[in-house]
Amino acid sequence: MWLVFNSKYGWNLAAAIRDMTLEDFIPTLVITFLISIFMHGRGFLLGWKETLIEAERLKKEQIAARYEFLKNQVNPHFLFNSLNVLASLVHKDADRAEAFIRRLSTVYRYILDSREQETVSLEEELEILRAYLFLMDTRFGAGLEAGLDIPAGANGRLAPLTLQMLVENALKHNEASKAKPLKIDVFLENGFVVVRNNLQPKNALPESTGVGLANIQARYQVLADKEVLITNHDGFFTVKIPVLSKA
Repeated sequence: MWLVFNSKYGWNLAAAIRDMTLEDFIPTLVITFLISIFMHGRGFLLGWKETLIEAERLKKEQIAARYEFLKNQVNPHFLFNSLNVLASLVHKDADRAEAFIRRLSTVYRYILDSREQETVSLEEELEILRAYLFLMDTRFGAGLEAGLDIPAGANGRLAPLTLQMLVENALKHNEASKAKPLKIDVFLENGFVVVRNNLQPKNALPESTGVGLANIQARYQVLADKEVLITNHDGFFTVKIPVLSKA
């Protein structure tokens, strides 16, 4: 621009300003326009690249989370404890032993059937949770007080076995005895399924794999536009799982 002024008007700035025409601005406008296009294009390409990288990272995390989820759900400790409970029932209560076998079979069949599914209906999740709670109630007796307050026919979807994992996590880390019963409540609240338990940590905590809650969070990071909410205060541990609408 200055070169144009200098060649046309010399060093007389007042004359340059007074006599400027649109033609004087054209070189500057063209250069500004080209720089603007370049910068916006570069910003768009960088943002697009970052989006692709993030999507690929989330995809890999989802695959890893599902693998860890399935690997840990076929839990030898759970099966061992269940067989011990069953052995004690066989000679004391044949009917309850039969019911226990049916529920145990239901849980493991569900694990196998849902391994390729990203989501299942809330109704299916509640059905398998009831079966799992029956097994845990038989094992812990008065040491476990579970409340399931979700109306029949509630709509929505969840990642498979989310609720079982949360209940299992509560039982794993807290004392559940007749003297100190573990209270677990499951209910709906503002588009979330809430799993809440009173805090009474075991004196000797089992070794943690670090998979449980992190696994759930990783899966829902891909599946939902809402985060899994975890709080630990006022004597309660609470996890809120967003209810999904997509199939």
